[in-house]
Order: sequence, then C-alpha cells, then structure tokens
Amino acid sequence: MKDLAPLLCVRDLRAEFGDFALQDIALEVWANERVGIVGESGSGKSLLAKLLMGLVQGNARGEIRFQGIEQNLATIPINSPLWRTIRAQKIAYIPQSPKLSLNPLHTIHKQLAEMCALHLPSAPRSHYNAIIDHALESVGLEPSIKHRLPHTLSGGQAQRVCIAMMSLARPRLLICDEPTTALDAHIQSQILALLDSFTEMAIVFITHDLGLIGRFAGRVYVMQGGQICDHLATGDSVLGEQFDKIENFVKGTDRESANLPQNFQNLQSPTAKQAIAVQGEAEAGFFRTPRILEEESRASRSSSRALREQSVAIHKSTQVDSSAKMDCHALPSDKARNDRKNSPCEKVDSRILESNAQNVFCSQAHRRQDLSDKNGALQGESRAHTLAYVTADSPQQSPFLASKPTPKPNQAQFSSQAKTTHPYTRKLLNAITLPKKVDSSAGEVCLDLRDFAVYYTTKGFFTRQKIPAVQGVNLQLRAGDSIGIIGASGSGKSSLALGILGLEGHLGGLSIYPQTPTPKELTYADKKRDKAFVSMVQIVFQDPLLALNPRMCVLEILQEALQARESYKAKKAKALTPKAIELLEQVGLSSSFLYRYSHTLSGGEAQRVCIARALASGAKILLLDEPTSALDKSTQKDIITLLLELQCALGLSYIVISHDLNVIEAMCAEVIVLDSGQVVEQGGVAQVFSAPTHPCTRALLQARI
Repeated sequence: MKDLAPLLCVRDLRAEFGDFALQDIALEVWANERVGIVGESGSGKSLLAKLLMGLVQGNARGEIRFQGIEQNLATIPINSPLWRTIRAQKIAYIPQSPKLSLNPLHTIHKQLAEMCALHLPSAPRSHYNAIIDHALESVGLEPSIKHRLPHTLSGGQAQRVCIAMMSLARPRLLICDEPTTALDAHIQSQILALLDSFTEMAIVFITHDLGLIGRFAGRVYVMQGGQICDHLATGDSVLGEQFDKIENFVKGTDRESANLPQNFQNLQSPTAKQAIAVQGEAEAGFFRTPRILEEESRASRSSSRALREQSVAIHKSTQVDSSAKMDCHALPSDKARNDRKNSPCEKVDSRILESNAQNVFCSQAHRRQDLSDKNGALQGESRAHTLAYVTADSPQQSPFLASKPTPKPNQAQFSSQAKTTHPYTRKLLNAITLPKKVDSSAGEVCLDLRDFAVYYTTKGFFTRQKIPAVQGVNLQLRAGDSIGIIGASGSGKSSLALGILGLEGHLGGLSIYPQTPTPKELTYADKKRDKAFVSMVQIVFQDPLLALNPRMCVLEILQEALQARESYKAKKAKALTPKAIELLEQVGLSSSFLYRYSHTLSGGEAQRVCIARALASGAKILLLDEPTSALDKSTQKDIITLLLELQCALGLSYIVISHDLNVIEAMCAEVIVLDSGQVVEQGGVAQVFSAPTHPCTRALLQARI
C-alpha cells in the first residue's frame, strides 16, 4: 500500500563539508518509532542531523524523502520557503548545548511566546501565559521559571526548556542531538522518560553511548567516518549482552523510585495535552487543560468500542500483503487521503489514526547496512506487517493517544548475530566497561578540609550579602588516592571545586601538605591565591575546547604553565620546548601536536592537553570537574586509563566531580554525596553504592544508566 511509507526515508545520501564527507547514508524512520544513531566524536552524527533539518547544504546528493512532501529535500536549497515550513512544524531539533541554543538576552517566557506566535497562530495572545505554563509543567518545571534568563538555569532545566519549545511546535519527527550529555543520572532518566512520553511523534536519538540507547530505541544505526557501518535492533544479541549492565535504567525511569515531580508523574503526552483545538472557528485558540482532556477521554469511552470495530473493519478491507515489497518513497495519493478523511474513524483524530495506519511495521526485522554494496541496498529479512490501532479500553491511556509501536526486547529471542557485528560496534560496546583502579596503599594526607563552606557574594547599592553554596564539608585526601563528589545538578559540586581553588569565597579550615614537613594554612584574605597552593592544586575542566586559549598553540599553552613555576621562571620560552614534549608524551601525544591550535584538536586530544597543562605547573592534586562527560565513551575510557596511569606513575591525588557513577566507581575509593549544598552521605564507594542510606543517594543509584 502507498500509505505504508516511512515518515523519513534517506537513500544514497552524500554530502561534502571540506575534508569531511557523508557517504552512502541510508536510513528509515517510521511514524512514532524510536531510532538511535551512535558513534564516536567526529563520526558525522550531528552533521547528518543538521542536514536532515536543512541547516547545512554540503552539496548534497541522493534522496531525503519526508512523508507528505513530494520533493526530494536533498536537492532543495536550505533558504527555500519549503524548508521554513518543514523546520519545527514537521521536523524539530534539540541541540546538544541547550544554553547555547537559547537567547541569553531574552527570558524563557519571551522565547516560548515566540514559538506560540509562530506555530499556534490560532491562539490569541491572551492565552499565551496559560499555554506556556502548561508547557513548562509538562516537562517537570515550575511555571515561575519562565521569568528567568537562560544563564540562571542548570543544564537539565535548560534542556527541558528546549523540549518544551519543541513540544509547542508539535512536530512529527524530533531529532535529539546528545540531549543527556553532561547531565547527572537522575536528570538523564527524567529526560529520557520525558522524551519517551511523546508517543505521537517519531524520535531520532543521537548519542555516543551505545549502552544508553539500548533501552530507548527500537533500532540503532552505527556511524563511523561519515558512513553507516552497522544497523542493530534491540533483539540483536550484541545489544542483549549489554542489557545486564544497564538494567538499572528501568528502575531509573520508574516514576516513584525516581522521585519525579507530581506534575511530571501524571504526564502521558505533553504535546497532546497542550494542543490548540483548531477544528472550528469557535474552538480556535481554546486551551485544553489536562482536566478538560480527561473529561474528553471519559466522555469518549462510551463510543470507543464502536469506533474500534469500525477501524478494524477498515484495516481488514485493505488486505495488506506482508510478503509484498514496499516502496519507501511512495506517498499517499490525494484520493486516498480524501477517502480517509471522510471515514468515521478519521473524524476522531485525523492525525492519530493516520499515524497508526503508518505504524504497520511494529515488529521490525533486523536489517543491516552493507557498505560494500555499491547501491547501498539494505540486506536482511523482510518486515513483518502488523496493523496497529488505538485501544481505547485501556484505563491508563487516552483514546486520543497513539501507542508506541516499538516492542521491548525479548532476551529469549537473541540469536547469534553478534558474530557478524562490525568491529567498530564491538569497540563501542567494549567502551561501556571502564578500567578499575587497582587498590594500593595511600600515602600521607595532602589536602584537609574541616567544616569547609563556600559562599557567593551578591552586591547591592549599599549592602553585600553572602549566599552559602556548600556547607559542612569534611574530607582528607591522601597522596595517590581519589575522592569522588556526586550529586544532582545544582547540588554544589562545582562550587566546592571553585571554593577549594580560591576562586570563590570560603569559610572553615583548608590545609595543604606540600613536600615540606609543615602544612600551610590558606585563607585568601587578600583575594590572591598562594603560589605554593597554585603549584600544588590544578583543575581540569569539563569542556576542554573552551578551557584552551584559541589564539595560542599547544606549545605556548604549556610554556605559559611552565613559566609560572619558580624553577622554570628564569628560563626562556625556547628552552622549555623539551619539557613541553616530555609532558605531551606523558599524556600520550606526540611532538607533532606542539604547533596545533585548539580548534584542530578532537575532544580527547584537547582534554589530554588540559591534563598536560595541569601537570606543567607541578601539581600533585587535580580537581577533575566532569573530565569525561563531554567525550564519547571510547575517548572517555582512554582518558580514564590515562589518569589512572598518571596517578600510579606520579603519585597524583584526584578529587573527581562527576554525574557518571561508573566513572566514580572506576576511579575512586571514597565518595561524598551532596544535596542542596549539604553533605548527606559519605563513605567508601562499595559501601555507599551497595547500601545507600539517604533518599538522594538512592535516587541517583536508581537512575543509574
């Protein structure tokens, strides 16, 4: 049948972007389906997403077909009026960096109101406040947040605002580019549960974490070097082997265990609940609240059984042949669309029943991409066709909501397909398992915090006020040891690191023990950090590319750090080149990186340069503030291996701040849990992770992915 075309179909897509090119891209996305795209940094995932959104041209060749649009989108200029009607209305995009995508000068209310004006033209401006409030509530945010500016939001809050903006547009396809990167496990599980609740739209989930995508997507495309090298389904044994390692994800999405807000627990379909009724002029602009929707749902149940019987009769009359080979580019004819609009079932909700008719491929066969085939044909079994329709008798789902077609994997059905898995996919799977620190006897205490507190100072016209950020921290860091700091977003982890560095005000005792018999007490009363402290403690930031000076090459960056030391201060810059080469070799880089700039480095290479810069100052204590959260899993494993090797060879001590509990478990022997600036739990990693006592710790572990 022509009606059974995929929502998005890409065939033989090629695009050139300077030295990099996308080659022979072939993929399909069906209505209401969850599809994953995974790969390392630089594999072309984000570039492909922008190409599908019409944000980049790249001299594209091939085919990009979207259901209901006859033109080939690959050949249409990105400034065409057609693309302006497609973006947001049919295909929406959630970028990786939510704060960079929001206008820093406008409040959240103003930016959401702009979305209402563009995509809800029938709604009067007097209803914008109600629409915006409900959009924020549907993603688990308080309505009062609409008066804030983007820079005052945490990463998770900014990401939810972006999702709320896209939900107002009500697209048929949502492309999420790394939506959970740099978020803690609790927020990650909430974002994934929120995205999964959008049952009336298809979602393409782009990530570098193959373990994370295994529970979200029904099919996964693996990208390497601008090509799709593998195509997996959740029934493949290669993914089944990893399900035991990520089984806690199911607990993380449980509404009670995750302690989600009440308005988020009751969420079923945000976009369906904030829709604007435009079926008639009398209803135009009427805001349908959750209470009204529930009343509509109860009122419709009396006639739902008759409608379902009519739907079954209509679907049976189509006589779908499951063995027939379908043309993915075929689009429904005008006559077929008009006939469907006149049917009784179509009057209930034309969009929902149409999307359900397109979801005949609920049982998806496992087809793989064969890059050696010149035509880019997909090899594998043909799809099993199963008609799906709305089941209105279920008390847990409104009859107006489309059911999610992707079935959960059955462990008993895993086959021996792992033998044919691409080696690159195996590499991504192996990166899920991180190296573990070998237990060794720790040395003497090198950093001691006693009732340590960090505060921020707000200035008024005539007053200054100290606002506490972290209070009551007690820890003793020993030479060659590591202590982990975990907590939800906004709990004070980074504030603690800035307080230790002296970049923010602090109270309480802070002592370091350099290679001298007497400790040195630091107070920063004159707002200047002590030189001895600078030579002992350094920080490695979360985003390495932003932490490096773009106007300085790697050699100049290392020379600047070396000249800050007393032993190298009198030497000229050229005399420091051998030492810079030695530092690069310590972090696994060759001398060819000396004259390269930050924009020419990958994320892993830039992070290695940041570690080398910290070592150049002679530091023995490194504050690692999310050192691997912005990196793909393979690079993350390499960086952790490097840090453990340096710790063993140089006797370094680490304070590891991370939202990834796997990183804490791999690197640390002791962990501190922060919640709202307070230490709520502290102890050995094995003890805290196996038997947590505080609800905050339990929530983090339950949300562990």
